[in-house]
Amino acid sequence: MMKITCPDCGFFRELTADRAPTRPVVATCPKCGCRFRFQPEDGACNLIEHGHPAPAVSPVHEDDPLPPGAIVPGRKVSESPAAPVGEEQPSRTEAKEHEPDADKTTPPENGDHANEEASRPTNRKSRARPAPDEESTPWDLAPRPAGYFSAFYQTTLRVMFGAERFFAHLNPRAPQFRALGYAIIIALFVPLSLYLWLNMSIDMLEQSISEANAPYLSLLRAMQANPLLFTFSGLMSLIFYAYIASVLLFLGFRITGVRHASFHIIFQIVAYSGAPLLLSIIPLGLYVGAIWSLASIVNGCRIALRLDWPRTLLGIAPIVLLLVLLTSSIPFPR
Repeated sequence: MMKITCPDCGFFRELTADRAPTRPVVATCPKCGCRFRFQPEDGACNLIEHGHPAPAVSPVHEDDPLPPGAIVPGRKVSESPAAPVGEEQPSRTEAKEHEPDADKTTPPENGDHANEEASRPTNRKSRARPAPDEESTPWDLAPRPAGYFSAFYQTTLRVMFGAERFFAHLNPRAPQFRALGYAIIIALFVPLSLYLWLNMSIDMLEQSISEANAPYLSLLRAMQANPLLFTFSGLMSLIFYAYIASVLLFLGFRITGVRHASFHIIFQIVAYSGAPLLLSIIPLGLYVGAIWSLASIVNGCRIALRLDWPRTLLGIAPIVLLLVLLTSSIPFPR
């Protein structure tokens, strides 16, 4: 038997050999809250901190309530073992500083993927935003991760201001309806913008068009009176242009010996190069957007097909010739 006595209030307990501590421990008296160091070698109890007397308890009852943080020799404690003789127990802050980095040694509970999902920021609709992917077309991933509008916006920015990165990573296995859907949105936006400007400037056009060109004025009036027909005709014209341009570019590059040119990649280039046509919402924006769109097609073919400028210009020669012929054959009002 081993007897442990509180040096402050004299409370004691006797422990059997199997329950007695085998090394010096810092204990707390369950009666007064005094803290003392007990040395099992000689049974000495050295006072560390005086306690405050608690209501009298009977030593017979083992389950009486103890002061907060009480450590009773002989009872199993789930916390870390006591400090050896001559060392004070470190505070919680000090102990945390000496602990190994939990982030480096402890694996996540639900795997790396769950940990990444939990740490990702979210947008205003609480949709997770993944890490930026510089090698994927956002429109091909829609509606992941943040919806179709965000994918359309990001794709448009990349086409207009990051063409080198965008066209270099077109996916040849992406479904064709993805690029077609993007082209349809652009093709709907352009005639709607033109109809808006037509309504705002129809009176000025009536004064500027001469009587000899009265059929043009009648056509403009018919367009203004039938917005659905105007929008549908503009939509079909732009989609038709996208496919015709893709076919001509495909044939032009194949004729000039670019065997790795595929219709699918060229159609993606033409469809996504329509992004600058969104400038039609501003005055004279349609003309700026058309020139920008043609430049994007040429630059996109060079980047996506990995060609030099001479072979690129030689491959687009058929479509340039066609545009010149069509432009020269269209009569314009004077």
